[in-house]
Amino acid sequence: MTLETSPDSPAPLRQISGLIHDWIARMGPVWVEGQVTEIKLRGGNSQVYIKVRDVEENVTIQMVTSPGALAAVQPPLQDGARIVMHARPEF
Repeated sequence: MTLETSPDSPAPLRQISGLIHDWIARMGPVWVEGQVTEIKLRGGNSQVYIKVRDVEENVTIQMVTSPGALAAVQPPLQDGARIVMHARPEF
């Protein structure tokens, strides 16, 4: 879908955000390879934020999981670990 926008008729941010969300949601779960660069527990110990970067390019994403899911990973996940994960991208 192509949007017709211009300086005089810009698209609202909510519309762009919604379109990106919908496109990514259609992908479904995917297998992804990367390297862990940071693990942080936040949200009153209810969420773990993990930064994962591409092993060859300067591309980083943030993954969110539960402390229980992280604790189940064997061997324990740590900074620098190269991982393959099955994840559902969200925007």
